Amino acid sequence: MLSTCNRFEIYGVAQDAFEAKARIDIFKSRFGKLFNSGYFIYGSDNVFRHLVRLAAGLESQIKGESQIYSQLSSWAEQESFPEKLAAMTYDALLLSHEIRSASGLKLHENNIATLLYEYILKMNDSDDLLNIVVAGTGNIARLFARYKPKETRLYFAAQKNIFKAHKLAEQSQGHALLLRDLPELLLKTDILISATSSPHRIFSKDYFSRIAALREKELHIYDLAVPRAVDPEAKNINGIVLNNIDDLSGIFEKHNRSLEAVLNGSNFKNRYAAEPVSH
Repeated sequence: MLSTCNRFEIYGVAQDAFEAKARIDIFKSRFGKLFNSGYFIYGSDNVFRHLVRLAAGLESQIKGESQIYSQLSSWAEQESFPEKLAAMTYDALLLSHEIRSASGLKLHENNIATLLYEYILKMNDSDDLLNIVVAGTGNIARLFARYKPKETRLYFAAQKNIFKAHKLAEQSQGHALLLRDLPELLLKTDILISATSSPHRIFSKDYFSRIAALREKELHIYDLAVPRAVDPEAKNINGIVLNNIDDLSGIFEKHNRSLEAVLNGSNFKNRYAAEPVSH
């Protein structure tokens, strides 16, 4: 099973097509709703092509992002990983590396942090430093620490592991705190980016109602967590501007269109950039 920020995939190695179909039928009968928006890919060649596109970032919501490459590498290094699937994954990683080099993708920093920073700075009409709080200390938070623009000041809020928050703060010349201390900071910050990995909702509508009543200007919130960490009803509070990952699709689409121009001008298009097998 492969689980990333925006996908969940199940891989299997079968003796033949009949066994593969039987296993898939079992999954469909037990977890029917899971497959309502899913797709199936059969055969070594087709699965390999999918893995190549996946590792190259061509199947990602943000086309060309590089995090999926390291996620696939770690995924295939599990001790219990099927040998045949591991060999296929490593070959796909090598080929995707060639794709990134041939297309110039390696020269581009394509990730959610760089795109959101670009958007936020364009919307900012002040010369003052933007105070941004990142709730969470996982992979997405690390991206915000790594690509921090000079026009921003970062605060990392940890639910439990304050050590991770301090490491991110040290990397970005920022500050660290625990989530329980966040309300006071939110009275004066400009932006809250929710990047928690908790399976439960962290921020209720009432949480922001009290904060908005004491603030003098709008608080912009970007909820990047899956599942959502912020109650969607918070967007109905005066003084709160809430966007989740779906609301940011326009930013991603604009980026993807510009990236397509790069891919269309590359000599590898006919060889590598075919459409996905089945959706």
